[in-house]
Amino acid sequence: MAVMQVNIARLSEGRHSHQFEVTPADLGLGEPYSGRIFVDVDLDRSGRQILLHSRFRASGSFICDRCLESFTGPMEGDYRILYVPDGTSMPVEAVEGEVQTVPADAQVISLDEDARQYIQLAVPSKLLCRDDCSGLCPRCGKNWNTGPCSCDQQDTDSRWDALKKLTKS
Repeated sequence: MAVMQVNIARLSEGRHSHQFEVTPADLGLGEPYSGRIFVDVDLDRSGRQILLHSRFRASGSFICDRCLESFTGPMEGDYRILYVPDGTSMPVEAVEGEVQTVPADAQVISLDEDARQYIQLAVPSKLLCRDDCSGLCPRCGKNWNTGPCSCDQQDTDSRWDALKKLTKS
């Protein structure tokens, strides 16, 4: 059952705002999402068309790609969708965002699936606990965020020697 619905049958011309607070389970989201998800929706009805602008805030539990530590990180995003009745022709290049058709006799629109998809797309491709994460020592595996390790850092890969000669000249 949809948890984020807007009744469009009685929606008057002009702008309307709605706020939703849902759980990840309400949208069919599991790991890595945690806590509440907040979705702010602005609808602008003009004739039979409805322009939706949605903003969301969520958080997730991740593993850092550099230091392998667990962390909780925020995810935010926004998207636009233009809802038009079936059979409406409109130039696609004139619309910023996605265009979806709805049956001409539609009473409500469900926002669940679109919100779920856009929230999934908000997960960063590079998961870092912080921007300046130092990562792990490649020799001993010590987390450099907690301090230096005792490994000999002078021991380098000989394949880089030719490049080092160029930078010294």
